[in-house]
Amino acid sequence: MEKGISFHSIYYRYFTFIFALLILFFYVVGKRQGFDSLDVDLSVVKLKLSPGEFALYGNGILLLVSLPFYFYKKLKVGREGIYLPSIKLFVPWEEINAVSHVWISEACLVKKGGVFLYNRKSIVFYRKEKKPICIYNISLLSLYAVKYYRPEMPTNLSFASPATLFNIGLNAIFLLEGYLFYFRGLQLKTFILWILCYFFKVFLLPIWMLKRENRIHGSDLQHDSLLSGNRSDAIHI
Repeated sequence: MEKGISFHSIYYRYFTFIFALLILFFYVVGKRQGFDSLDVDLSVVKLKLSPGEFALYGNGILLLVSLPFYFYKKLKVGREGIYLPSIKLFVPWEEINAVSHVWISEACLVKKGGVFLYNRKSIVFYRKEKKPICIYNISLLSLYAVKYYRPEMPTNLSFASPATLFNIGLNAIFLLEGYLFYFRGLQLKTFILWILCYFFKVFLLPIWMLKRENRIHGSDLQHDSLLSGNRSDAIHI
């Protein structure tokens, strides 16, 4: 398939957001304590930066580090069908019944007794009389590309779009609250509301999305188990 729209893995965003929260934490502490500068010791060089400069340079470095990930393509959506570069598989539209964008939780036990949890933004291609193809860590924009090339294809765009906007909006409001107001005057009821919103996003919304799509398409996609790992009956990319 020569022409089409390519999509890369968005897995790096998970770790980028964690580091962005760490930068925000030091920025908020610096601003609320009234520090004129923050000492940054990089072994090779020592810097004195204001909280604002620390946040600006820190997030700039995060942006630069994330750039190489844009060159790792996992999926191409075109007029004839989809192409998966990693396994060199082309699937024509005639073999696909429907397409969904869902959040499938990745869960596993890591070394030293730790637990790793992450909601993978995934696109699922349901095929006729064959296992669905589940491509992890792909942007919702891939579903819009499907509708662009195949407008009649059944999708869950009306459900996945509000879910993604809720996710982006929640994270954006949290970061803006920190950078603009340093969480000053944060009341207990507001803090509890933040906790409830993130609990809904991290745990309840992925379960709801997956159950809805399984009910519609009769598939057996499942969230990971800490003990048995990936349990979905699908081709995983």
